[in-house]
Amino acid sequence: MRNAAEDLAMCEAATPGPWKTSQHDQYSLDIVSVPEQEVICWTDSFGQGARDGHFIAESREALPHWIRRAVAAEDREKKLIEALRLIAEESEDLGSVDCARETLRAYDEVKAESEDNMPTTPEPIREWIRQQTDLSPAERDELAADMEGYFKQRKERIRQPSE
Repeated sequence: MRNAAEDLAMCEAATPGPWKTSQHDQYSLDIVSVPEQEVICWTDSFGQGARDGHFIAESREALPHWIRRAVAAEDREKKLIEALRLIAEESEDLGSVDCARETLRAYDEVKAESEDNMPTTPEPIREWIRQQTDLSPAERDELAADMEGYFKQRKERIRQPSE
């Protein structure tokens, strides 16, 4: 699982942005800082290399932007849930209590469903599978599916109360 604070620190440790792509020659594309034009890295100027270069340049500003927005949204969500729990537990208005309880129940269902759809295979194992270049893409997909199944079963066993 990713850690927002660590990912944001990684972004902030990199050369400041924005970055852009700049054609170096017929075959290579530089990713450079703006306005300094300091070369960060380079890639092929055609095909997948060009798409990767554009992704790298745009990610310099996009990744920290979306991390900050996600962290702010998670903070707002926590505050809203705390407020709803307070209403559900302490309000004297039965209509408000019922509304807060129903909203919390729906929230718990959505959260459980989203957690169930998250990959359960730890990221280092998913990365290791991606690096198995001696396997065909279909074999890597099959291995990934097998590992995901294993970790889902393990997660279910952990959730079950011990007898």
